[in-house]
Amino acid sequence: LVARNFIPIDDNKDYGMAEPYLEITVTADDEDYVVKFGNQADEEPAYYASTPDKEEWIYLVHVSVVNDQLSKKAENFQAEDLKSDAEPAE
Repeated sequence: LVARNFIPIDDNKDYGMAEPYLEITVTADDEDYVVKFGNQADEEPAYYASTPDKEEWIYLVHVSVVNDQLSKKAENFQAEDLKSDAEPAE
């Protein structure tokens, strides 16, 4: 996941993180990494995104990345993983 830009947090602005549009948790090496996607940005065609370890910044992630690649249900990701494992090698 690559952000298009990042901006310092403005305490007077609502980025939508209280009720995120999408929240993704990835577990690796027994540690959880969380990314929250809030409102669509005013600055460019992007969603605001945040991570707990960088609370002073808001990231801008292009709308197509969020809508086309990330806005899937968990079972869709799992089904694709299982499908690739089940297909015979050619």
